[in-house]
Amino acid sequence: TQIWLEGEGGARLASDAKALDAWSAMPLVRGQPNELGQAILNLLVNSLDALNESASGEGRIRVGLESAGEWLHLWVVDNGPGMDAALIQRAADLFYTTKATGRGTGLGLAIVHNVVNGHGGEVQLRTPSEGGFLVELTLPIHHGGAGRESQPERDPT
Repeated sequence: TQIWLEGEGGARLASDAKALDAWSAMPLVRGQPNELGQAILNLLVNSLDALNESASGEGRIRVGLESAGEWLHLWVVDNGPGMDAALIQRAADLFYTTKATGRGTGLGLAIVHNVVNGHGGEVQLRTPSEGGFLVELTLPIHHGGAGRESQPERDPT
């Protein structure tokens, strides 16, 4: 399985030593890094699981990041089997899973939705025309004096 990073700065294999360089200048999102990290990790695990379950050639995951106006757009797309419209409607339901018994808890996409919505963003799920599965996260950009922190300010008392 190959993982590609794309967006502003072009596309690079994630294993490239300079793959994250273009993203380092991206605007910040104000929020809890552990929650946002967990949401992104859930998307990557789902993609890897989908690719492992569909043995149709080499797996490919693309992770993208772009800014547009007041929003940061992050996407994860794979070339796995994808989902039909009925599955997409239920995919973020708590405890709903398409994985075999014992392999999935049905919490991954529910957590993604909860985290992103809690940070003032939106989640879109779809199967692109070329196949696979695409999750797009849209999060508001942080404009504040907190520097490069990504956590909300805490009361010092």
